[in-house]
Amino acid sequence: MINIIKEIYQLYLFYCRTPVESKSIVFYSEHEGYYPYYEGLINELISNRDIKICYVSSDINDPIFKNTSENISTFYIKWLLTIFMQFVNCKVLIMTLPDLNNYHLKKSIFTVHYIYIFHSLVSIHMMYRLKAFDHYDTIFCAGPHHFNEIRERENLYGLNKKELVKVGYYRLERIFDQYQNYKNYAPHQNYLKTILIAPSWGNENLLKTCGTELIQELIRLDYSVIVRPHPETLKRDPQLIDNIIKTFYENKLFKIETSVHSDDSIIKS
Repeated sequence: MINIIKEIYQLYLFYCRTPVESKSIVFYSEHEGYYPYYEGLINELISNRDIKICYVSSDINDPIFKNTSENISTFYIKWLLTIFMQFVNCKVLIMTLPDLNNYHLKKSIFTVHYIYIFHSLVSIHMMYRLKAFDHYDTIFCAGPHHFNEIRERENLYGLNKKELVKVGYYRLERIFDQYQNYKNYAPHQNYLKTILIAPSWGNENLLKTCGTELIQELIRLDYSVIVRPHPETLKRDPQLIDNIIKTFYENKLFKIETSVHSDDSIIKS
């Protein structure tokens, strides 16, 4: 009940206390791991163009809540998200959430321009549901395959043409830049070789099929092992992760990383 009251207050702040010009552009994030995919665009808007934005997150640990920029207004909405989505009144709503309007999250009763940003480089017809992107107005394509596949789907099914923008993949650029700094400034010592295990989610994911055996073998070979479960694995199969932690938590070569916001483990490995 307390959480619902807090979220009602957040809705009040957004709808009644936030100036119209400050909520022309709204970002929505399901969990803290999605912020890195928005980061480049957000920095461009608030720093280089001095544009005010709103950022709505369903994760109380989202790093956006630590951002002190006067150009960002942040809101925590989780349980009342369906209400927020149905009545949001902004010019542009930017998300990285597929299946808009296909299930419980419906488009607003107001005229809103919906933009999708990919958090994955995979093909749209290999890892997503058939109509995952049909209700977006603009797609920020991470690569030429996204552009070609979406256009082909529109042609095959007679769908309205979306605005397709070739933007690249900011997070990959961020990792590349951080790795250059790491190579230039990291102490040149003889570190143990580090292996990062960070699979996707689902019944056939690596941690579920052979995770414990794989970690045991790598540690036996004196590798430092970082296990970074997918956020969906943490949500859907917490017992699996608990079992792995209980098995290896005393081993100095083992580390569990439950946040996908940072790129540190990618750089180290």
